Amino acid sequence: MAIKSRKIKPPAPRTSSAWIDDLIKDYGLVDGELYDVGGREESTLDELSNHALVIDYSIKSTGTNQGKPYLDIPDRRLLNNLIAELYMISTLDAVAVSADEYVSNVWSVLQKTATPVNRNGKSQPWQDFLKGLLQDKIKYKRRNYNGKWRRYTNDISLDQLLHLDNLFELLESNSAFNGVDFVEGF
Repeated sequence: MAIKSRKIKPPAPRTSSAWIDDLIKDYGLVDGELYDVGGREESTLDELSNHALVIDYSIKSTGTNQGKPYLDIPDRRLLNNLIAELYMISTLDAVAVSADEYVSNVWSVLQKTATPVNRNGKSQPWQDFLKGLLQDKIKYKRRNYNGKWRRYTNDISLDQLLHLDNLFELLESNSAFNGVDFVEGF
């Protein structure tokens, strides 16, 4: 009996996900088609190198789920743009960010282990946390309201906002990032 050799295919080169390309395209528009981002002429990260941002929020009535409140954020697009920019930086490689010290410092923080764990209870990098927020909270979904299809996004919870605050504090301590202050009540 002869031994047959099998041809092993080399691994396919990594290509960027189609959704990251959609995110980058939407970010350049006045109003994103697939993601709730865009509408700004200046980069949110550039603003943070000049001064701190203040984002107001209030806690929504959550009915039976009082332990995990959701938030009403009037300037939600600003927060969405910031999350999108941070995620886009985290997908770059070390060589691409090495020319700019500010971006390089932000990138190095995003590669570290995050405080929130994934749904399996395992630690994750900040990049994965931001990706989860993009896919779950910022990407538009479609729902039928009385026979009309409308797009919507999911609300950010108080726990997710606290984790974002931890990320912003970490960024502030490791770079020229001026920070984001979350203020309850508007």
